Amino acid sequence: MRRTAIVVGAGIAGLATARALSLRKFDVTVIEREYRANGASIRNFGMIWPIGQPAGKLYDRAIRSKMVWKEIADKSGLWYNESGSLHLAYHPDEWQVLQELSAVFKSSGRPVQLLNAPDITSAYKAVNHHNLIGGLFSPAEMVVDPGEAIRNLPQYLSQHLNVKFIWGSLVTRANSNKVSFNNQSLQADLICICSGADFETLYPEHFRQGKLSMSHCATDFTKPEEKIKLTAREAPIKSVAFLPST
Repeated sequence: MRRTAIVVGAGIAGLATARALSLRKFDVTVIEREYRANGASIRNFGMIWPIGQPAGKLYDRAIRSKMVWKEIADKSGLWYNESGSLHLAYHPDEWQVLQELSAVFKSSGRPVQLLNAPDITSAYKAVNHHNLIGGLFSPAEMVVDPGEAIRNLPQYLSQHLNVKFIWGSLVTRANSNKVSFNNQSLQADLICICSGADFETLYPEHFRQGKLSMSHCATDFTKPEEKIKLTAREAPIKSVAFLPST
């Protein structure tokens, strides 16, 4: 007999959990308080960002995540762009970090490339060329449209993995094998809470004891402008934390 699982929350974490459980032969039901997913899952930047992870398990997981996104997108028609990522240096210390990072990445087989300023400005018209020294390009990164993805992934999971969805239903109680919502209850072998808001309301004592707070992400979308000039500083990514210059 197949085991059963309930996932509370149909954001990206809940959908990823539902997919993983279905592939492990669970019959999965997802319960979402809204009639469509909202929150951070549609307010993020849609970046699949392997370069931000250190070598080893985390980097391998990031590459695997990218492959999963491509597999789903190719089957469902979701838009994606394997754009890669470009990291710019305008100061000597930034350029030194990028050179060190390039050497480390290449030693572990990552296909990165150092670019000089003329190559960058000829290929990327929006980059601010003033005081630009060079940059590091990685082809591993990819972008998706988070709003489109979160709207279409439930249909993909239903059609391809037989995941069931219950929309517009607030879970008010959950224990190890049962959840309550809309004056009814549903049992399963495994319960997964995949929503920060639901964790706060279902387990308020643990939320308080853990001294947790809800974070918010706000993103503004603008029409691309050819004349925009961009500047860049080093991003706080884990993969540079061990470098001599940092």
